[in-house]
Amino acid sequence: QGPSGTVYAAFQPGGIARFDGTKTTCLTKKDGLPGVDVFALHEEPDGSLFASLLRDRALVRIKDGRVFVYGEGSGLPPETFFS
Repeated sequence: QGPSGTVYAAFQPGGIARFDGTKTTCLTKKDGLPGVDVFALHEEPDGSLFASLLRDRALVRIKDGRVFVYGEGSGLPPETFFS
């Protein structure tokens, strides 16, 4: 559960589920996730959700319904995805 009270869960195969107390929504590859092998989730106070995807070697930031993907091509070292 994040600072906003929202509950997040990663599930496989699938993606990330978000429950805000009233409604459940899911994010999947069709929403912009590079994959569904989620290792860790973290919510920031501004509502941004970060997800580490191991198999895809990517760090994902989700903010206001938009998905931003960062990876080795963005300059992140490979060990970043295990933190």
